[in-house]
Amino acid sequence: MGVNRKRVHLGDAGMGVNRKRVHLGGGSESGTGEQGLVAWMEALAARLARVRVCSGDWSRVMGETPTITHGLTAVFLDPPYGGDAGRDNGLYGHEDLTVAADVRAWCVEHGDHPLLRIALCGLDTEHSELMNHGWTKLDWIGTGGYGSSRKNGPVNENRKLETIWFSPHCLLPERQRQLDLF
Repeated sequence: MGVNRKRVHLGDAGMGVNRKRVHLGGGSESGTGEQGLVAWMEALAARLARVRVCSGDWSRVMGETPTITHGLTAVFLDPPYGGDAGRDNGLYGHEDLTVAADVRAWCVEHGDHPLLRIALCGLDTEHSELMNHGWTKLDWIGTGGYGSSRKNGPVNENRKLETIWFSPHCLLPERQRQLDLF
């Protein structure tokens, strides 16, 4: 079925990525560049074979049915920066500066569940409370997103504050291998 519906199918283990090769253009190039890309895409497809990507209101998909009912479940949460991170409240058509705090509260409540491996993104100290609940923290430097396209204006310093918090049941050695895929 692929991704062609307004709402993601959540009733079972998901549909996964089911194309062998992605269409990259009209050319018929060959050689190591394309072969390397094909190998990378195949590894990515294998990695995402049972992934369900959900959008919309995050709380709609955080119940037991789409998560722990299916067994071990990874949850990747990347809410908009919250009001306590100093974010401008005029960025989105529908604003809610409490989403990040609500997501963090859900993480505190569910982070110790053995069937959940949760990753939460945010700025440097935005979700530091999680450290008191056994979470680990990975700091990284982003590319700058839309902020890097500014011709005149301040440099996007937030890119140096990007952080991912991992719940206690995330596997540490596996974490680095997963990051290396990308």
